[in-house]
Amino acid sequence: SVASNRAARLSPTGLDKLVERSESDQSISASLSTRPEIEPELLKTALSRATARAELSGKAVATAMRLAISLKQTNGLHDVQIAAFANDAEYENLVAGLAVRANLKYEVIDNLMRSEKIAGVVLVCKSVGTRWKTAEAILRLALKRNHNITEAEIADARRDFLDLSRATAERIVRFW
Repeated sequence: SVASNRAARLSPTGLDKLVERSESDQSISASLSTRPEIEPELLKTALSRATARAELSGKAVATAMRLAISLKQTNGLHDVQIAAFANDAEYENLVAGLAVRANLKYEVIDNLMRSEKIAGVVLVCKSVGTRWKTAEAILRLALKRNHNITEAEIADARRDFLDLSRATAERIVRFW
């Protein structure tokens, strides 16, 4: 919101921070492009880095989705494989695998993994039939990427996972 607020006066340090964050956040990058006080060279550098990062990310997601679909077609996208993706911190492969198994878009699973609330990840894990050990590995990977998840929340998630029926989880995920 600061980046898009043209009336906001930014200190040089604040401006540097926004430019740095714009390299990994497209909304900040777009907002900064309208600010007159940013030197064109600085903006051009930040935008080119953001574009390069987005292209790499897009290629990684596309590759992961192809792998997940291929594994599903050969019955290789099972619980052990999903757990291996989580344990090896292969984020894109994990998200793609869950998306393919749950018949959801990659972006839906990615958003759930980045959320401060882990209930959505628990629902997806239960709906695709993972064991708790696999679900826990997935949550721990989410914890590494999102430091707002606590050990207590993972303990609560275990209880919720075990109490939740797969049929109920499947109905909720189908609704999504």
